[in-house]
Amino acid sequence: MNNYLAIGRRKSAGAQVSIYLRVEPERQVRLSQTKTRPDAPFLINKKTIDEYFQNDTNSIEAILFFTTFLPSASEFRAEQELARPDAQADSGWPDRRGEGPEGKGGFEIQCFVSGGGLTAQKEAICLALARAICKMDQKFRPILKKKAFLTQDSRIKERRKYGLKKARKAPQFSKR
Repeated sequence: MNNYLAIGRRKSAGAQVSIYLRVEPERQVRLSQTKTRPDAPFLINKKTIDEYFQNDTNSIEAILFFTTFLPSASEFRAEQELARPDAQADSGWPDRRGEGPEGKGGFEIQCFVSGGGLTAQKEAICLALARAICKMDQKFRPILKKKAFLTQDSRIKERRKYGLKKARKAPQFSKR
């Protein structure tokens, strides 16, 4: 399986992340159909990460931290070939050792985010990326769990109650 999907939520923001092996330039049929940029390895709502977060370096670095967990495409394909029972010695894929997620044969990450503000969207993307990486390879689960990247933040906005001005703010008390 070369496509990994995960969902992350924070406040009222929801993110759907898909990580898949990057296709060769001559086989970019799916990319051209979705009208995305084939040269960008990380897309959020069909925009590059710099365009989406308006060059906010803290948000960009927090999200790109998760790309360090992604193996090179050749290592990943070799592991997938060894995991299959009918694996052959030669997979037919060109050797791309040392190419990371931004390499030509690496991984491509696509995110679809909606709701909330930019900070909540960033945290939803981080949670979804961590979950997708765990689906990809379970050896990263203890590392991500220890750093609390797999824990969903349960704090959400409290609803407004009748008789009150806000969730907990009461109208001013008047004795007479």
